[in-house]
Amino acid sequence: KTDVCYVLPPKKMELITLLIGAAVVVTLTFIALQILHAPLIIVDAKSHVADSTQAESKKIFMLSVQGPIVDLHKGMSRLVHQW
Repeated sequence: KTDVCYVLPPKKMELITLLIGAAVVVTLTFIALQILHAPLIIVDAKSHVADSTQAESKKIFMLSVQGPIVDLHKGMSRLVHQW
């Protein structure tokens, strides 16, 4: 008996699982690259002491950023509709 090699799995369930997995990987990679590539703009910055009654209190610094990630769904839609 010889082993037969297929390019795609012959069973329908395995093929569906493979295609869904590939779509998830492509989508997550696209989102990660958009996040890493996106220039972020600092909208607001605040700092304050966690507990002002203690001398050794931790200082908390918060940044509010905004960037193209808010338009991610539009970018994905545009790429999908190009095909």
